[in-house]
Amino acid sequence: MINSDFRNPVNQRGKTSYVGTNEQAVYTIDRWKTKCVTVTVNDSSITLSNNTSSAWGFSQPFEDVLPEDMYTVSLKILSVTGSPYVRCEKADGTNTSALNLTSTGILVTNAYGALKTLVIALPAGSSVELEWIKLEQGNVATSFVPKHRAEEILNCYRFFYTQDSRLLMNQYSTQFADGNIYYPIRMRAIPKVTLLQGTYYCSSQSDFIAPASLIVNTNK
Repeated sequence: MINSDFRNPVNQRGKTSYVGTNEQAVYTIDRWKTKCVTVTVNDSSITLSNNTSSAWGFSQPFEDVLPEDMYTVSLKILSVTGSPYVRCEKADGTNTSALNLTSTGILVTNAYGALKTLVIALPAGSSVELEWIKLEQGNVATSFVPKHRAEEILNCYRFFYTQDSRLLMNQYSTQFADGNIYYPIRMRAIPKVTLLQGTYYCSSQSDFIAPASLIVNTNK
């Protein structure tokens, strides 16, 4: 799994709280998304809580469907209320057996199949505080050893990368401008670029491209 050490997760979006809705899943800390669940980033853990009337959860889709085999899920729980559980979604649309998260400490379950997503589900009124989670091939849980921080960050950059710096572009009409964006690692697919915020300057105000109409197309 990517970014599964919740004691110090990669969190490029920079928020300490993320709120998912029933209509749309929201990305939170890198590679994890939420639906109907509030994700709170603590100093050395994360807390998942569901105060809505809908049951959903906190999930990580895998980049590729894992080969059909036996896998082991282990996770460390610091506190829990209600009846959350962990399971995996399989490529055929079915789910593996759920492990109810009813106590603190390290809990372990096996999951067989061609897995595509790991889900921590929280029925209404449930919450759980997590320190880490691990998925590994085989039917035995081994000790959790966090990845090197630089390796984890680069793994996350393959999917999502924020650049807090000046972007210089050559504007040659009221409709077009071009420039270069440099990534620290090759991304897994041709990226979509969004300009989140900033101040826009140009040499001629009469030819200025309004930020609201600025669309960036990218190539490999």
